[in-house]
Amino acid sequence: MMGFREERREDARQRTPVHSVRDDVDYDHRHFVNLCAAAALLALALGFGWTVKIFDQQQRMERCLMSGRKDCVEIGRVSRGPVQLPQIVSR
Repeated sequence: MMGFREERREDARQRTPVHSVRDDVDYDHRHFVNLCAAAALLALALGFGWTVKIFDQQQRMERCLMSGRKDCVEIGRVSRGPVQLPQIVSR
């Protein structure tokens, strides 16, 4: 009759090395989920940055108006599209 230690030695000899056993983890799915999570975090970061920018613009406008100035409206930016000439209405 074999002792407990001798049984464990024989079991260890029969096992295959750990590096040759394929694990059951689906790495393609894991990479896809990580990519989706990174895209979601990037979208949240961009949304947060846009929100902070809008709040900053509103604070500037409020400070300008509270100081009593009347020229606080930001002048429109130059568009890079085609030039549109004003239409002259004839009567």
